[in-house]
Amino acid sequence: MSTTLNITGVSNIKSAKWDVHFDNLKVNNDSVTATSPAVIDATKTAVNYSVSLLKPGDSYSFTVDVVNAGTIDAMVSVVSNTGLSDEQKKYISYSVTYSNDLDVNTKDSLNAGYKRKLRVIVKYRTDLDASDLPTEDKILNLTFKVTYIQADSSKNDIVTGSIMNNDGTGNYHSDTYKSKITKIVTSNKLVVPNNVVEKWDVSKNQDESVMAYAEDDGNGGYVVTICSDGKIYLEGSYGGFFSNFSALTSMDLSDFDTKNVVSMNGLFASCVSLTELSLNSFDTSNVTDMNSMFGGCNNLISIDLSSFKTSKLTSITAMFAGCINLTSINFKNATFDNVTSYGGAFSGCSKLAKIIVKDTAAKNFISGKVSGVDVIIA
Repeated sequence: MSTTLNITGVSNIKSAKWDVHFDNLKVNNDSVTATSPAVIDATKTAVNYSVSLLKPGDSYSFTVDVVNAGTIDAMVSVVSNTGLSDEQKKYISYSVTYSNDLDVNTKDSLNAGYKRKLRVIVKYRTDLDASDLPTEDKILNLTFKVTYIQADSSKNDIVTGSIMNNDGTGNYHSDTYKSKITKIVTSNKLVVPNNVVEKWDVSKNQDESVMAYAEDDGNGGYVVTICSDGKIYLEGSYGGFFSNFSALTSMDLSDFDTKNVVSMNGLFASCVSLTELSLNSFDTSNVTDMNSMFGGCNNLISIDLSSFKTSKLTSITAMFAGCINLTSINFKNATFDNVTSYGGAFSGCSKLAKIIVKDTAAKNFISGKVSGVDVIIA
């Protein structure tokens, strides 16, 4: 007797391509003339340069793109950078970062079809004493290495999308528009209608990857839309960015990605007509400063900050100061363990009746900063 068991299947293997390389190297104009200017080698996996810095203040810097031209998502597995000795650090500074000043870290992602700009700076320091100057010529071999491997499910994302600049001047921030804008919305489609009043490139790289445009609201004011293909990334500090829009009644910023924002100081301050504010998508996990964030928003009645996670938050001074009609705040996911500056956080909130918080620690913190308010644990 015998039995033959068969398992038969067909596996279709798709073609794939692995290609992570350097491209688009540009030396900054203020750099000293290099002995051997920075160039990308034939393999496109190395950049070589040689430079002499003759006096304090001399520097050499360039940017270069790391490009994933393949079909496979990549991630950083190893980062190795020259470690300067304490003595060398007195007279030389050397850094390799992303162009937004974030460090290159393991598990940073570089998805297929995307690129990421690195900035390299080597500088003869100026903030030194005479005793810090090297007493003889030095040759320093400065090496930065980063290894990419196929990405896995444990990767930590870096920004690979479009970044909005944080320049709160010109464009719709100008005097022509600022006092007449009644609504600001976001869109994850990079489409600018033909009949707009005016449009602006508000991308950090000035490559039109993030656009803003104004349309007539039908009542002598304007509606502003900020748009990009996919999420609109914000990085760094956006202090006062939407402040003093005096006619603004409504904002929907649901297409913003704010995980790399560190300061929201005065972000919406003195938006005196604001009644509707949607911040459900806000990631505040890296924000340290929310001073005066909603200060003077005297027509806000209720504000939902339930998406706020605030483990790095240190300052909420005057955060809601002057919100004279505010009756309730939802803080159900926020923590205040590291907050050390909180003076006048709820100053002038005469109608504030209810604050929803995460736990007993948050309740104890809030209860000690405001009186006559029902602080409820969610």
